[in-house]
Amino acid sequence: MKTGRGIAILLALAFALGLSACGGDSTPPPAESQVNSLAEPSEPPVPPLEQDQLTVLLEDISEFEPDTAGSSLKLCQLGAKLLNFSETYEEGQEKALRAAVSGLLSQLEEEQSARLRENLPAVLENADAILEGGDDITALLNDAGNPQEYDAYTPERYQLVSALLSELLA
Repeated sequence: MKTGRGIAILLALAFALGLSACGGDSTPPPAESQVNSLAEPSEPPVPPLEQDQLTVLLEDISEFEPDTAGSSLKLCQLGAKLLNFSETYEEGQEKALRAAVSGLLSQLEEEQSARLRENLPAVLENADAILEGGDDITALLNDAGNPQEYDAYTPERYQLVSALLSELLA
């Protein structure tokens, strides 16, 4: 009997060792995101929209009063502010831009909203002039304290922003 018991214990130990050697993988499989990140590099995430900068710009446009003292300088500053914002804009931020403009419009009084819509074309025209350059606009920029934050602007970014603002404020 003792040999039967010994054989049973040996068989049980052999069985336990066999199970642990064959199927006992204790490391969890990699998560799908880990597998995907190893397979192909993904596009970098889109940075957040400079919403505060956009809000200040649109509020300033809504407060602009044409044909007042210093209005040409103020208009030049607004054109530069628009270009400055445009330089921070990324293509993937369209949804955020739409939401920000919509949110601001809902907060503005009707008169401010109307002025924003009325003043936008003049600001866009001034931003276009800054992009084109020339002695007249350079003199205005200098008189306005040179509000340009960049040495050069990306026309494609500006075109995206100006088209969206024109559409949203039409």
